[in-house]
Amino acid sequence: MNKQTFGNIIQSCVLSLVILYYLQGVIYPIGNIVAKISFAFLILISGIYVVKVLALKNKGVFVKLLITFIFIQSMYFLFYRAPDSGLIFPSCYYEQFKLILGGLIPFFVYYYLALKGRLSANILNWFSVFLFLALLGKYFYELRSIIDISNDSENVVNNAAYYFVNLAPLLLLIARKKPIISIICVVISLGLVISATKRGALVCYVMFMCIYSYFLFKRQRKFLDTRLKKTVASILVLTLVVTIGYFGFQALSANEYFLRRLSDGVSNTSGRDSIFASIFEAWMNGNVIEILFGHGFAASVQFAGNYAHNDWLELLAMGGLSIVMIYLLIFLSLVGLIRSKSMNKEDSIVLFSVLSMWGAQSLFSMGYCDFSWNIYALVLGVVIGGIERSKRLNYE
Repeated sequence: MNKQTFGNIIQSCVLSLVILYYLQGVIYPIGNIVAKISFAFLILISGIYVVKVLALKNKGVFVKLLITFIFIQSMYFLFYRAPDSGLIFPSCYYEQFKLILGGLIPFFVYYYLALKGRLSANILNWFSVFLFLALLGKYFYELRSIIDISNDSENVVNNAAYYFVNLAPLLLLIARKKPIISIICVVISLGLVISATKRGALVCYVMFMCIYSYFLFKRQRKFLDTRLKKTVASILVLTLVVTIGYFGFQALSANEYFLRRLSDGVSNTSGRDSIFASIFEAWMNGNVIEILFGHGFAASVQFAGNYAHNDWLELLAMGGLSIVMIYLLIFLSLVGLIRSKSMNKEDSIVLFSVLSMWGAQSLFSMGYCDFSWNIYALVLGVVIGGIERSKRLNYE
């Protein structure tokens, strides 16, 4: 078996495990042994590739910072003891660490395979379609669960909207080879985000639509050779964008409950203001060591009775200013890649979409703390691995 074939097998295996895990509740019960086995194998394979990446020389800044970030998270988790509890790992802490690990470390599989030139674009394109279908099933499963609990089919807020926010950069990535499939998935995703009535998710998706439109304009002009063709194509893209925007606006206007939530604005923060205040106050009242190095893994639960729903406050409570600075440097390293003169324009746009969506989520939702971050991990791994491969080939 040659290295390319083995790489294709690993890629297919990891991507299949991710889809299988998302299908909890859709084709098998939540917490079923299937989910546990698929998650265990995902972590096992990803862990092997973490070791492979550690052995590499001349790793990029983003990769080094991500390794450091995961290592610190792991150390805090392993050596944290919840106050007033005899348990080493209370369930809420274990669940959060599991989601963080499942979201972050698959990056190293995609990054390593892309760096070695063993990532199949065809497999990636097909996976994107199957993942979209799996998330579609997950969305309606969660919608049905919410309606069953609340007995209200109209005033529903569905957190599953964020699945499609995380999926968005991947749809941008496959637009290079499968533009029609990408556009169809984006349009459906926009409709689902609106129907989910999640304000933060809508903000993210509107931002993505602007980036996506710009990408389509740049993409079509790159491959057309005459001014007339470029003009016609630009008109078609503009027509498509305006049409999508129009029907999106109509769908939003017809959703009275969502309009009420939007009009509430800052006055209705779903309790986040009190959570933010409790966590920040607890951090500020700590001693110098606690201000610099935090209060321990998932300390937000101790201070506010809930997770922070803000990456920066979550990290501030857990690891203080030290880990917040590392997280900030991770974002800045992406900015550096995007601004690099040697960077392919399309790669820059894809990375910018991840940076924008992830950055926005980190402020009012959960970014790195969610399993669905592994979709960002896939996009980042593919693009950054490809960039570093090109650099090495040019250097040689």
